[in-house]
Amino acid sequence: MAEAWRTARDEARTLLVRELDSARHRRWLGEYAEFARSEGQGARVVEGATPNRVRDTAPSRILAAHEQVRAYEAVLRTADVPMLHELRIAAKWLRYSIEFVREPLGPDAEPLIARVTALQDHLGLLHDADVAAGQARAFAAAHRGSLRDEEVAAIERYAARNEERRAALVGSVGPAWRAVAGLGFRRRLGRVLAGL
Repeated sequence: MAEAWRTARDEARTLLVRELDSARHRRWLGEYAEFARSEGQGARVVEGATPNRVRDTAPSRILAAHEQVRAYEAVLRTADVPMLHELRIAAKWLRYSIEFVREPLGPDAEPLIARVTALQDHLGLLHDADVAAGQARAFAAAHRGSLRDEEVAAIERYAARNEERRAALVGSVGPAWRAVAGLGFRRRLGRVLAGL
């Protein structure tokens, strides 16, 4: 099984290297470098009182990202693994939204980022266990005729351990969730955003 996974990884690496060496990618790099060196390129023209400063737009964007995370409150008790993965993605956007303006928010933003990162990491471990169990079971099913009984048994044990880990992580998501969705986080976030 490990050899088959190494082969798949090597094939994916070959595709990645081919893409990074392509003329299309080199062209994109050149265009991006030109964009980065040219002050004002791509800048939006702002007229009148259109909000355009970080202090004017960041709070609502961060709160909207937090709303997306909190929306899972209604379904968290019955959420399946794919839905929890979607929560992880929402948490990632919240984290990125805060990190993007970390410096203007000041040092009080760091504990908020840490809490969101903890939720994201918890859900990431859950997703990893789910993927590992699925891949192991799929591999065993696809190669059942060519594997020895002890190899099949080892793969089954590996899959079962990951399924147990997945179940434990699903059952223990509550504390990481409450650290981001709870009143304490909301109050702290409000104070940090008010300082912009």
